[in-house]
Amino acid sequence: MKFNVSQIKPGIYHIKETAVHFDLIVGEKKALLWDTGYGIDELMPLIRSLTDKELIVCNSHGHIDHVGGNYAFEKVLIPLGAVAEAVMMTSHALRSLGVKRILDGGDVPRHDYSKVIYEDLNESMVFDLGGRTARFISIPGHTRHDLALWIEEDRCLFTADALNYVMWLYFSDGMKQSTVVSSLTKLVELKPEFILASHRHSPLDAQFLTLMRDKIKTLRRADFNSAHLDAFTLRRDDLVEYHTTIQHKRVSIVFRDDAFDLEEKEGR
Repeated sequence: MKFNVSQIKPGIYHIKETAVHFDLIVGEKKALLWDTGYGIDELMPLIRSLTDKELIVCNSHGHIDHVGGNYAFEKVLIPLGAVAEAVMMTSHALRSLGVKRILDGGDVPRHDYSKVIYEDLNESMVFDLGGRTARFISIPGHTRHDLALWIEEDRCLFTADALNYVMWLYFSDGMKQSTVVSSLTKLVELKPEFILASHRHSPLDAQFLTLMRDKIKTLRRADFNSAHLDAFTLRRDDLVEYHTTIQHKRVSIVFRDDAFDLEEKEGR
């Protein structure tokens, strides 16, 4: 299994490993690795084939397809609240559950994560990469501790799982509809020129971000009894999967039934 590398523009690489993407941003002085994938293949040889710069390694959140390659690095920056989840997800037992389906039941490579040092990553931090400035935006939604990465000079936004054609929201963290709308609004206000997401190989445009935000904002619990919805499926009693079309693409929004709170806020 090999990586598929797309150079979006000079010094910005969108890297696919099976069903997930992560990113390498190279400045004149330093480089930043945004997430580390599943950790199925050896990552460092690939990184060193693209840059020899000092490397800053960051995780957007603690899910296994974003932290699986952490074993290759001495220090990884991650939102403090996501550390426990990252440690849990990289235990061999849990990691095997997540990776086996990607490998069609094949053997999952065993890695030693015990030496990884986790340090806090938060939106007060700024990294000067040399000609490129990396900033971070707190965007709770997919998980409570999600961060997005913003490269000002390129007006490039890296959303990890916070924006995709399939939006998995409102699970064990108890996220609310209004929280996700607020997070996506913060990203809309940046006015990015292009967006790189974890489960999309080609860039998304800023209009998709706005349309997705507006779609989530206008959903109401009562609407699911109406005929005008494109489609919906109730799953596992309290989960709702909503299908619609944005920019001629089918998108899915999956959330808990108790996540609706905008109707109450607006007196509906």
